[in-house]
Amino acid sequence: MTPFANYLEKLRRVRNLQQKQVADALGITACYVSAMEKGKKGPPTDKVIKKIIDAFRLNEEQQTELWLAVEQSMPIRKLPKNISLEECAFIKELWERLGTLSEEQLIIMSTALKVNQSSDSSQPKWRF
Repeated sequence: MTPFANYLEKLRRVRNLQQKQVADALGITACYVSAMEKGKKGPPTDKVIKKIIDAFRLNEEQQTELWLAVEQSMPIRKLPKNISLEECAFIKELWERLGTLSEEQLIIMSTALKVNQSSDSSQPKWRF
């Protein structure tokens, strides 16, 4: 399950709504809502995301959480043009291990990425 799938399902369940009700409010099919909640479909277009925000009357914090879940669930990402060979090798190795990493490995890598993060703000970000 993707972060977006998890967010959408929780949002619907907290409000005691059926997938059909969500679909009707967003102008999409219940099958599409189901596929998004199962992670079989990636996040929808910005237009549908904005409909989610309006239909569920999400506050600013909830909107931030939603957009973060969308960003984290993007299936395709473009690498920066100035990526180093070492970064390419790391990404390849990481990609090959996705789905098998332990929680400990994830914590270690996440912690390592936060070292000197404030001085790293000039570095290019992922592009979608």
